Amino acid sequence: MPMQPGLWSVNGLATELEIDRRTVARRLRDVPPAGKRGGHPVWRMADALPALTRGDRPKVDDAPPPPPGFGWLAGLPPQDAMAGMLLMLLVYRLPPAVASVTVAAGAPCRVAFAAAEVFKAVAAQLVGEVAREVRLPPWSTEDDPPVIAPDLFMEVNWPALAEGAGEPLDPDAWAAWMAERFAA
Repeated sequence: MPMQPGLWSVNGLATELEIDRRTVARRLRDVPPAGKRGGHPVWRMADALPALTRGDRPKVDDAPPPPPGFGWLAGLPPQDAMAGMLLMLLVYRLPPAVASVTVAAGAPCRVAFAAAEVFKAVAAQLVGEVAREVRLPPWSTEDDPPVIAPDLFMEVNWPALAEGAGEPLDPDAWAAWMAERFAA
């Protein structure tokens, strides 16, 4: 309810718009009041509403830079950048999951090692296919976008997996087996 005809206090705006009073006060701090009542500032609804309805979302220009390895996100619309980041974070986190599940299923560590390594490329390819289907840049605008940052793949705890499988830790032998298996 306005405190003066057409003028609203922080409490009045908070009540009318169902926004926390502290949020209203914070969002109005840069909006000049239209007057005072009882020593407190009051605003016209038309002056207050733009500041109160924009939320606390950062402007695109104020967005922080992408994290290391995600420079390709710069310049994308925020929703596209978030979708791209989420897809790639999923890809980067899959190798330990694939290795763990493979060993848990009873496969030897060399198979888990190969599966984790090969799945990096497979997951990246699948993400690219899905991203193109939903027209998500940069996959939708480039044939082979430079989005993979190999150093961002999560490490597999091979010592723990080998111990759990009752096998010696031998990544070099596993890599040699994988190379023979996938040579063609």
